[in-house]
Amino acid sequence: MSNKFKIYEVDQWLIDYLRGDGEFADRPSKEIDKQIYSHHGLNRKNSDKYFGVIIEYKGFSMFAPITHDGDRNWFNRDNTYDIEKVYDGFGKYSGALLLCKALPLDKILTKYVNFHKLIQTNYQYARLCIDELKYLNQPAVHQRVVKKMMACLENKPSKCQQLRVNYQLCAHNLLQLIKSEKAKEFSLSKGKNKEKTIE
Repeated sequence: MSNKFKIYEVDQWLIDYLRGDGEFADRPSKEIDKQIYSHHGLNRKNSDKYFGVIIEYKGFSMFAPITHDGDRNWFNRDNTYDIEKVYDGFGKYSGALLLCKALPLDKILTKYVNFHKLIQTNYQYARLCIDELKYLNQPAVHQRVVKKMMACLENKPSKCQQLRVNYQLCAHNLLQLIKSEKAKEFSLSKGKNKEKTIE
């Protein structure tokens, strides 16, 4: 299936830029959105990685972040458009795909996750990501995720609606960032990272 999900990584500086955190703390409040998900400071086991999948449908390209630590805060919110629970290779709940926190990103500001390299440095974490990806790429789950993402973009009512990212503000900020020198440097540096698909 040519439109299978793949896992990508976003650098934390980009999340900080959109949220007005860290080195970007002086950005005007009207230019930032604190609803954008950031796992720094949440005591996550894998807090150094900001992973997610890119959902492409009818011209839209959205990066939805994924939690990998079985965060129970998201467990009971699954029957909404905004969350899709994910499971490991043993069928155990292991995290959630946060559609309400999706960013209008394409591959310019993301890096494809090279699992062959990740396995060498953190086998257990890489195995978990691969198992979660296989779950998300099951045809029924894949179709459900795409439908949920479209429902979020159309702002359909949901009990988690208040958690959604301001897509228009985020898109505006990303457009400005793409034009910047930092984005150009990042785009060049990630060129060495060739895609190797995990089936």
